[in-house]
Amino acid sequence: MNRKFGKKIFAFYLAAVLSVAPASLVFAQAGGQGLLSGADATATVQKKNEIVYATLEASGSVQAIYVVNQFNVTTAGTVVDHGNYASVTNLTNTALLSKQNGTVSFGADKGIFYYQGNMESTELPWLIDISYTLDGQEISPADLGGKSGRLAIHISIRILFRTTKHLNALVKTCFRIQVSVRSKTVKAAPLLRTIRSN
Repeated sequence: MNRKFGKKIFAFYLAAVLSVAPASLVFAQAGGQGLLSGADATATVQKKNEIVYATLEASGSVQAIYVVNQFNVTTAGTVVDHGNYASVTNLTNTALLSKQNGTVSFGADKGIFYYQGNMESTELPWLIDISYTLDGQEISPADLGGKSGRLAIHISIRILFRTTKHLNALVKTCFRIQVSVRSKTVKAAPLLRTIRSN
């Protein structure tokens, strides 16, 4: 059954998950941020997870990026993390975080500690392209308002190969990516989505 689409239809969100061993030198975020200092920190961190969230335009271009950092702290103390953030928020307790010169430091008790960093950059190591067809014909998202028919959304995710070969391999093997689509109108029928990742 065909449905009619409103002017403002969909919101797209991307989440990329990365697990980091504290002593590892890995590409954790766009631009190479997110490396745990390891030996310089007084706390003992067994494992760090990063979830990179991006809000996307209808075309797939990036609006904003924030990162939720999770630390498995086995010995309480000070943790020093690296990342070029415009702002940071403690998601675990009310203690303040120290942000300066591309580092974030905080005191952490034994257990799980979370903080959020809002990225200065909107660059990801992937090129995301979102296209649409209505009744089998390609259509711009700006032209969907007021239209009715069978809508298909095609999502393509490719690695940006301007990074080094080593980083490309890490991006390809270390990240798990999820793209979510939120409908802005109850008049939209269930979507047919084609997702391709290279």
